[in-house]
Amino acid sequence: MMNEIQPAQPMAIPSWVMLDQRFLYKDPISFRADGETSAETHDTNGQPVRVSFDIQSPPGSSRLCLHSPAERESSFLDFVVAAHRDAVLFRIEVDYDGRPFDRRGMDYFIYRAHSSSSGPKLTLLPRCYSTSDEIFEAAHDDASWRGKRFMVTSTNIGLLAAAEGAEQKFVVAELCIRSAADKTAPLEAELFRLISSSSSPAASANGGDQWELTRARSHDGKVRFQDMVSWESHRVVPFTSSYLCWADYNKGVLFCDVSSKNPHLEYLPLPVDDMPREDFPMFSRALCLTNKGRTIKFVTVSKTPSCPNCNPGLGFTISVHTMEWTNHHAKRWVVDVKITEKTLWAMKGYDLDQLPCSVPQHPLVSMDDPHILYFVLTGTSALSDETVWIVTLDIARKTILSCDGIKAFPSDNFLNGFGFFPSDFTNYTS
Repeated sequence: MMNEIQPAQPMAIPSWVMLDQRFLYKDPISFRADGETSAETHDTNGQPVRVSFDIQSPPGSSRLCLHSPAERESSFLDFVVAAHRDAVLFRIEVDYDGRPFDRRGMDYFIYRAHSSSSGPKLTLLPRCYSTSDEIFEAAHDDASWRGKRFMVTSTNIGLLAAAEGAEQKFVVAELCIRSAADKTAPLEAELFRLISSSSSPAASANGGDQWELTRARSHDGKVRFQDMVSWESHRVVPFTSSYLCWADYNKGVLFCDVSSKNPHLEYLPLPVDDMPREDFPMFSRALCLTNKGRTIKFVTVSKTPSCPNCNPGLGFTISVHTMEWTNHHAKRWVVDVKITEKTLWAMKGYDLDQLPCSVPQHPLVSMDDPHILYFVLTGTSALSDETVWIVTLDIARKTILSCDGIKAFPSDNFLNGFGFFPSDFTNYTS
């Protein structure tokens, strides 16, 4: 009796992914218009833009695939910038006639995994760069944003997508803190934003929505310019359907109700007062969204004086904090757990012959499970030729669930120092 050949089962799509922010460039022939993650539109010049996603379950890296002709050169400006719910914001470099100094511009696109029509949707946003003529025409308009540079630094840019069933509205915003003559004055910041106003995101590209420059002000006047000296945004996190949260990992978090007519700023210092300022804090600190977007956590890996039997400088403590509200609606950080190097290396699953005893980098809390922590280890070990490892830790059970070499899960994010970039757009894929 012959065995029946079972049809191949489709790969289960994970509820969230770790995105590489650099694109994977593919031949246009490889694009499948009916693909589960495929979508297409045109750039500002009318050239086709076709994308799909190569999806891997965490801790594997998922990639945005740009199906472009060989004559289109890749650019370091091509980048996945932000993500929230079913939406992913990315940009590509384009040549555009009339630009001052050079022809380069950056077109921004919104990818929606779920749309009212069948399948994903890709939408070109209105231009956020100007021609020489547009700058000249707006020279005497103080309210105009023409002539200023916006939407360049990706770590200043955030995306807020409305909840499912809310007509697919979204906000794209950049917060810019300029210097002030009076450092004791209440904080004000420039908010450059685009608020969609239609149930059809395509209206954005057809003049229905436009970029605007407004000001966000300190909610109660307690936050002042002097508190923001040397401010540098390292991450923008969307929270609920109201806030974008700009985080300086050496200072604190600025909450802004970006869709409000009169946006306000609220400030929550991060629990880093007893830690030295880091030049590259993205390697050791992370503001994370977890519990399906309902909880914000902050993770730090702080170095401590050398421990016995350690190489110099290898003592460390992993600290996980949760943001809570007090009875007076104020925000504060509460410590969940602290894990020293001794505790980590003694955990079940930490194979000292396989894994290096090095300081964890790029911590990230799972978007689904607040007890699952990912981090990266670099270095060599006794029985492996791997030099980079991705480790999955169950904090509640104090167990290492997996440790995977970077060769099995290649990622440009780590090579470029970006760390993990989480998105749950796959949770909305039909």
